[in-house]
Amino acid sequence: MREERSHALFAVLRNFFRSFLSSWNPSAEWCLKEASFVETQPRTPEGRAPRAGNTRRIVFIGLFGAMAAVLMNLHMPVPFAPPFYEMEIADIPVLIGGFSLGPWAAAGIALVKNVIKLVMRPTSTAFVGELSNILTTCALSIPAAVVYRRDKTKRGAVKGLVAGVLSMTVFSVFNNAFVMLPLYAGIYHMPMEALIAMGTAVNASIHDLLSFVLLAVAPFNLFKGSIEALLTFLLYKRIVVLLRLSDPEVAPVGQDR
Repeated sequence: MREERSHALFAVLRNFFRSFLSSWNPSAEWCLKEASFVETQPRTPEGRAPRAGNTRRIVFIGLFGAMAAVLMNLHMPVPFAPPFYEMEIADIPVLIGGFSLGPWAAAGIALVKNVIKLVMRPTSTAFVGELSNILTTCALSIPAAVVYRRDKTKRGAVKGLVAGVLSMTVFSVFNNAFVMLPLYAGIYHMPMEALIAMGTAVNASIHDLLSFVLLAVAPFNLFKGSIEALLTFLLYKRIVVLLRLSDPEVAPVGQDR
């Protein structure tokens, strides 16, 4: 009975996201095509598909990546950062996937998220933006997943999310100062002063690269990460119950301590 129920849940999730991606962009359906692999696997004499757990975990990575890719299309500017920094909550599926499947799964979801995004909307930054997004997402989700794996309680989840937000913020400051902003300036053939001027337009205290990353990049990532962490904390308990129906190896919900 449990096997039938988990198989049905798995099929529903797979078909929903296959249909959604196909309607959004027909060329994106291939991203979930391998989800049917678990159904076509030969059965053992006991009636079970070999290595189904691993296969399902791989497909869950694809599903979480698809959710995150869709959420990347929902974004908005924030008043305290230049317009090219936009608020979105696409890292929530990555955090939930990291909590339930582990830190390496979080990295895989971050990669899948950007691959699907490229299928839906080609790069406008010569892949620099996508690479930065992968690294920044990993800086948030991997520390959170590592801490939670060692302490699967509500307290562990909070500690992991706080560690992830701080890690992402620190990484983003150095990444923007030494990699991203110089690369963007080169790609768009504009002086660094022009980018800094965009920061000055929203915060008069920004006057050089150091003040830009401290007064625009750091607050933006703290705000974005905190919102995503809060929503992840509220949603994880509900979502992981469904995941465990299909894969009992998924990390359980944290206890009340």
